[in-house]
Amino acid sequence: MSIKARSAEHALATIEIDRDGVLLFRYRDGIYLDEAGARDIVACGASLAGEDAPMPTVVLVSRVKGVSKGARDFFSKSAENWALSSRVAMVVRSPTARMVANFFLGLNKPEHPTRLFNDEASARAWLLQ
Repeated sequence: MSIKARSAEHALATIEIDRDGVLLFRYRDGIYLDEAGARDIVACGASLAGEDAPMPTVVLVSRVKGVSKGARDFFSKSAENWALSSRVAMVVRSPTARMVANFFLGLNKPEHPTRLFNDEASARAWLLQ
């Protein structure tokens, strides 16, 4: 798939779509995601993706300080997030981020295929297979 690359800046993250059709969320350092922030970031991603959604999605979570239960529920079960992401690769680069991501996956059971990776290249390879 080859689409037009584009990006958007949000208070919580940089959101990018590359020419392979991969949606990427690069969260800012030390943020705490509550449900309102989760809804807003997904809406921003949906606006950027437009008719190309749903898209394979990479989420860089290592910089996130915490995520509220409302945000976790929204990310894992909402129709809005389901419409945006076809499958999700979460990239974790620290033991703490891995623990938070495993906690999310264990408790929230996302509706779409979701896996953890140590690096972005492995995450992209899984998404594009």
